Amino acid sequence: MPGYYTVTTQQMERWCSHPATFAMIAERKMQHLGHFVMFKLKNDVARAIANYERSECSLKEEDFCPAYEKGTYFVHALYGRNPKVAAKLNVEAYLFMLDNMEYIDNIMVFSSRIDGRTITRDYGITSVAKGYDEKLGMKWEGMLSPVEDILFSDTVLKLVF
Repeated sequence: MPGYYTVTTQQMERWCSHPATFAMIAERKMQHLGHFVMFKLKNDVARAIANYERSECSLKEEDFCPAYEKGTYFVHALYGRNPKVAAKLNVEAYLFMLDNMEYIDNIMVFSSRIDGRTITRDYGITSVAKGYDEKLGMKWEGMLSPVEDILFSDTVLKLVF
């Protein structure tokens, strides 16, 4: 969505190099097949993004949590049409969450895509705010749930095990 999703390549590279970030990208023959990236933010920062009080583009270094500190993982995921790739990305992300549960309070997603909002609900994440941005002409939804609600949802348990 032009106007909202304006993260630069340099910003994304900097965020992905943060020690608490989980990033997995699937490629084949130089083609991007999908990715699953999670940035660990301070809980109040993630809540502000989920409630559309703040944009991800405003993130600064001090908004990120160290790896050993509890925080909220902000999920950026994009899947291609290949269900095998999507499953692999999801399983690896969930295994990472399971291994690091003691350092994760919540999982947060902000989406303006209808398919993204629908899929996310299937994985145990709850909508906390939604609306319509008149200026950008987009519907948005902020979702935030405790990590346990996601890891132990029926969909995730079936996917991982």
